[in-house]
Amino acid sequence: MRDRADGPSLGRYVEHVLHALEIMGGDGVGIGTDFDGVPEGAVMVVPDPSHMADLWEALDKRGVSRAVMVKIAHDNLLRMLPATPTAGR
Repeated sequence: MRDRADGPSLGRYVEHVLHALEIMGGDGVGIGTDFDGVPEGAVMVVPDPSHMADLWEALDKRGVSRAVMVKIAHDNLLRMLPATPTAGR
């Protein structure tokens, strides 16, 4: 995992997630991975699915509940997808 003071890091990513949770609450945040289409040269803090546990552990250490992590991992997407005009097309 990258963790440079001058660039992307897991710690900075967690700070962004926490800020989003503070602004929108657990029902308004979702995390996408983009493992299927990241531009060449992009720096990925979570480079592949095997590192997602690092993100969840970091959020847990910062006090994010398991219930909120489930929401931002997938429940919010599943709740909103049917309301998307292009869903299922």
